Amino acid sequence: AGMAGKPPLGWLTEQFGGLGVSRLYAHDPIVPLLGFGAWLLGFYVAALLLAQLPGRGAPTGLAALFQGLAGLGVTWAVIGAFSRTYPPYLAAKIIPNDDVESPWSASTAALRAFCVMLPVVAGAMLVTTLAIGSDGEPHPVAQLLLSDPSPLTLATLGIAVVIVAPIGEELFFRGFLHQTLRQHIGPRLAAIATALVFAAVHASPSHFAVLAVLGLTFSLVFEWVGSLWASIFLHSMWNACVYVFILCVAFS
Repeated sequence: AGMAGKPPLGWLTEQFGGLGVSRLYAHDPIVPLLGFGAWLLGFYVAALLLAQLPGRGAPTGLAALFQGLAGLGVTWAVIGAFSRTYPPYLAAKIIPNDDVESPWSASTAALRAFCVMLPVVAGAMLVTTLAIGSDGEPHPVAQLLLSDPSPLTLATLGIAVVIVAPIGEELFFRGFLHQTLRQHIGPRLAAIATALVFAAVHASPSHFAVLAVLGLTFSLVFEWVGSLWASIFLHSMWNACVYVFILCVAFS
C-alpha cells in the first residue's frame, strides 16, 4: 500500500472485484430451509445405511467422509431441483469466469485473510474461556480418532474435515444463504446473520463466539474477493489447523 501511495484498507479492497450489487438469486423464501433440511437428511440417510453394514460397520473415517459427501450431494440436488435460479451453483460464485476470480487468485487472498484472522480468533477464544470456561467435553473429531486410531481413519477423516466439510458448508452458508440474504438486507447484515446461523448450527455453546467470528470472517472474505473459493480455502486452512491440533492432543 505504501509503494502504491494508497491507504492500506483502500489498497486491499482494490485487489479484487468483490461481489458487487448483482441480484443473482430469485426470491425463493423456502429454498434455504429446503437446502438445510436436505443437508440434515443426507447425513441421516447415510448414517442409516452405514448402520446396516455387517459387523461393526464402516471404519470411522470412511463413515464421516461418506456422510459429508451424502449431505453435500443431497443438498445441492434439492436446491438445484427447487431453486428458480438455475444453475444455483453458478450463482454461488464457484465457477471461475470474467466476474469470478480463479481458485489460485482466491487462495492468495485467503492466505492473507488467514494471517489476519488467527489473532482475532485467538482473542475470541481467550475471552470465551475467561468468561464462561470450557464445557470439558472432548472434541467430536478427537473422540472419533481415539475410537479408531488407524491410518485409514486419519486419512479419510482428514479429507472429510479439511476438504469435504469446507466445500459443503461454504456452498450453503456463503454461496447460497449469504448471497440470498444480502439481496434483501444488504451485505453487512447478511454477513452477521449468516455468521450467527453458522455458529448456531454447530451446536457448541462454549464455542459460539469463536464460530461466529469465523463465520463473519468467511463472509467478509467472500464479499471482498467475489469468489467462493476464497472462503473455501480459508475455511479449509482453519479446519486443517484444528485437525492437526486435535491429532497432537488426542495422541499425546
